[in-house]
Amino acid sequence: MGHCWSVWLMPHSDRQSQYNDLIKFFCNKYGSPIFQPHVTLLGRLNLDPKNNFDFFDKLVRDFGYFNLNPVKLKTGSPPWKSLFIELRGEDMLKDFQKNIHSQFQAVKNYYFDPHLSLAYGDIQVKKEDLELISLDETICFSYVALVSTPNQIDDWRIIKKFKLNGIN
Repeated sequence: MGHCWSVWLMPHSDRQSQYNDLIKFFCNKYGSPIFQPHVTLLGRLNLDPKNNFDFFDKLVRDFGYFNLNPVKLKTGSPPWKSLFIELRGEDMLKDFQKNIHSQFQAVKNYYFDPHLSLAYGDIQVKKEDLELISLDETICFSYVALVSTPNQIDDWRIIKKFKLNGIN
């Protein structure tokens, strides 16, 4: 179809570079492709994203920034859970994600597991590398992005960003 895209929650601009740097560090260390920091709210839709801009414009008006609490740094099953920060699933975030999921559930069922990935790929993260990171108490997220997510991570591109209204 050529329209494979995902819905991401992205960190506030004052946190963006901090997480970009962490991702670059681990991806360079383990030889995996670099990507932008995000929490996937819904993955891999095969629809024209432009037909959904109005939905997201309206949705972000009803929600403020999300201040999410990291639980712990984890490794999991490659390639999509190689190294990530597990995030506490706040009720407001779950409601937000449910709104998105219900809009698209006819075409995509998605299990939501809030986390921020630091590296993808068929890699084995060394235990001592995990000790290099101290987690923030909270991470502020202020954007929703529709992102073209073909199979090649190097080809992922933001289609459009929607700023959350900033009022909690």
